[in-house]
Amino acid sequence: MTKLFVLYAFMIILLAIWACLVLWVHMPLGRLTYIVIGFILLLSVIAIMPDSYIVKSANQLIIDKLSYYSVRIFGLVVGIVFAWFFSMKPSNDRIWQDEFRHQFTYTQNNNIITIHNVRDFDWHGDTYTERWDTRTYNLNHLSSLDMISTTWGMDSIAHIMVSFGFDDGMGNIDRLVFSVETRKEIGEEFSTIGGFFRLYDLSIIAGDERDLIYTRTNIRDERVSVYPVLYDKDKMRNLFLTYLDYGHHLNDKPKFYHSLFSNCTTVIYKMVSQIDDVPMDYRIIVSGRLADYLYDKGAIDNKHELTVWKNNALANPKVVHLGNRGNISSQEYSALIRKDLPH
Repeated sequence: MTKLFVLYAFMIILLAIWACLVLWVHMPLGRLTYIVIGFILLLSVIAIMPDSYIVKSANQLIIDKLSYYSVRIFGLVVGIVFAWFFSMKPSNDRIWQDEFRHQFTYTQNNNIITIHNVRDFDWHGDTYTERWDTRTYNLNHLSSLDMISTTWGMDSIAHIMVSFGFDDGMGNIDRLVFSVETRKEIGEEFSTIGGFFRLYDLSIIAGDERDLIYTRTNIRDERVSVYPVLYDKDKMRNLFLTYLDYGHHLNDKPKFYHSLFSNCTTVIYKMVSQIDDVPMDYRIIVSGRLADYLYDKGAIDNKHELTVWKNNALANPKVVHLGNRGNISSQEYSALIRKDLPH
């Protein structure tokens, strides 16, 4: 086989895999989609099969025509899938699951920020009371920034959230957590593969910790860790406003979620990069290692060993006594998950 043929075969295989995955993820024709997938695979095999592997007929012209037309039909079918895929548009007008019903908006009056559609669900085991609040925050009271890391299987892959704390100077801290999410429609479940193929729209949820974090520690049994982040107050303020702008503009310009380029860590990286010089690192993609990266950069206080941080940052043992029907205030829950963090 010549190098040119190897390249040709590789391209055919790559296109066939891409087209089949697109169709499998979206299933545009229902079960008939499987027939189309099988047809594409058959065409790809014929298109790259050397003549020596084709059963010779009495008429070589038939074989030549088979190869000729299979390549062109393959190109036509893949071209149709390609055009259909890139004609998809993100939207805010779908039948969303309750947790993604609203996208927040905000207004600013000097240092006073008013945020609409802050999620504050009250969870009772597998059920919940749906609640969306309007809350007001004073930028002058912004005092802390925490990274929330949650894993549910592979330790190298984590969902990352960012929580901002507002201290009123009287011992009360209001916390607002942002979570970059796949905005799922009714009946949809998360799929990493689907996230590569425009299956989900992108959403940023602004919510109460007793909702967004409690669901993970006590309802879904995910491993949740809380890491205070050392960050300049002005940059913290700018990051908060950047989050607000990014989420707010999704109401006018929706975007697709992407498992690699627009996920819970890469979106954060893009926002932080707007206000700070942050070197790219593989641990931003391998999100379960993000705490290691922040520790190496001094964003997590490295006067304590990283192992000490990881042991004390784990929130689950601190709230396991609440069960999955915990009757607790937001401030009490937030205090519990930060108990015994190194100082």
